[in-house]
Amino acid sequence: MNKFDCYVGQEVYFGRFGQEQTRARVTKINRVKVKVEQLEPRRQGRRPVGTIWSVPPELLSETSTGNDPIKDFLGLLPPVNSPKPRQAGDKAVFPKSFYRGDKVTFIASRTGKRVTGWVKRVNRKTVSVEPEGYVYGSTYYRVPPHMLSKV
Repeated sequence: MNKFDCYVGQEVYFGRFGQEQTRARVTKINRVKVKVEQLEPRRQGRRPVGTIWSVPPELLSETSTGNDPIKDFLGLLPPVNSPKPRQAGDKAVFPKSFYRGDKVTFIASRTGKRVTGWVKRVNRKTVSVEPEGYVYGSTYYRVPPHMLSKV
């Protein structure tokens, strides 16, 4: 199974092919491996239910849902672009509404003062802002986009 084919909350089987397969639920999808929570005993009960495993996606296989025996028999999967249900812990990536060089303003949480500066970098979850009067060697601000407004 490809890691892009699974989603948080999905029930899967994990284990090497031809060896013990254990039913589990996907709890987190990392860059290289997928974290799953064991739903049934493994290795003759030596690994209790609820154990968290970090598994390569190649060792995962999808469980049959049991809702529709015809689809389960034929092995039909939902379309690739079908929306996955949002789960707690999913990371939201904001739309790229700020660009390098934009002049922005925000209120600094430590001082409570309004800071004006320029966008230096748009990160995945924050925006790096160089304040006005920047002195070489001082730090930039990393600000969540919901706190920024364009000037």
